[in-house]
Amino acid sequence: MFPFRSVPVSRLPSEPRLAVFVSLTLMALSLGLVGCDESCDRMCDAQADLMEACFPTWESSWQEQSYSSRDAFVERCYVVWGEAAEASDEAEAQAVIAERCRVQLQIALADEDCESVLQIDP
Repeated sequence: MFPFRSVPVSRLPSEPRLAVFVSLTLMALSLGLVGCDESCDRMCDAQADLMEACFPTWESSWQEQSYSSRDAFVERCYVVWGEAAEASDEAEAQAVIAERCRVQLQIALADEDCESVLQIDP
């Protein structure tokens, strides 16, 4: 559980809001690495779309998030989740990862106020 889960992103000052966003994004990409399928690729694209749409709200940019562009973020996301899939030999573990990607995809697609990053549970 994240300590800021109950605090709306819009109520945090700009600097802590960016720190929360970056931390949660990195955790989402690093803690749940067990496998990948098409839903993981779609999740990467949806998260990139969400981030890009929310940068004005968050007063941020790709560069502030340590990526040169949207494409750089998406490619890194594909690599991280793809390597995890390759490392997983068990069908059960791959199914867990695919489900995790589907859940995070739905969260990103449903976002209407640039706060879903706080709901992503890696």
